[in-house]
Amino acid sequence: MTLMAVWMGLGALGYITGDPAHLDPVFRPKYNRHLTLVLSHGISSILALTAGPWQFWKRLRTRRRGLHRVLGYLYLSAIAVGASTGWVMGLMAEGGVLARVGFCLADGLWLFTDWSALQSARQHDFLAHRRWMIRSYALTFGAVWLRLFLYGLRWLGYDFNAIYPYISWLSWSTSLGLGEFILEGENHEKEVPPRSGLAPPGSNPIGLHTVG
Repeated sequence: MTLMAVWMGLGALGYITGDPAHLDPVFRPKYNRHLTLVLSHGISSILALTAGPWQFWKRLRTRRRGLHRVLGYLYLSAIAVGASTGWVMGLMAEGGVLARVGFCLADGLWLFTDWSALQSARQHDFLAHRRWMIRSYALTFGAVWLRLFLYGLRWLGYDFNAIYPYISWLSWSTSLGLGEFILEGENHEKEVPPRSGLAPPGSNPIGLHTVG
């Protein structure tokens, strides 16, 4: 995931900062009219995409807490910019009302998970913080799914106008669904009792009352 995020991020950075003549003809007129907005959204989103995976690296969290915190604030700040500018771009999205609602809803959820992750960290509820960060990065990674669906289906011969409204929903909902699947798997692992049937040390499985 990390390698794909970095690879996609570098590719996207070259795309939006390169020669405008190389932009996709579908988006080129709008991007040229709103180039500052596009660059603000693109660069901040790429920063979030490439900084996010390192937040889940246990070694970094335990051994380099200061760096983990700095990267965390960088990630969350990038989302604040990326989601805000993305919401404005969503109002102008190709694909009609369906696509615009899909993109604006995704950006709203992106901001909400971003804020929730920050608040839970400030409250030292690191279990909740991790859960919100997984949801947040799942939405961030939706940009990768968007390109995979869009370019993959266009390569198969599907018309842009026919698929784009649905991809605007399918991209982030697929990624968020996978994030929830990961969280559900973690919950299931915690609920599975020990295979040996032995009670953990210090427990009182038969309910005896003890006197200290």
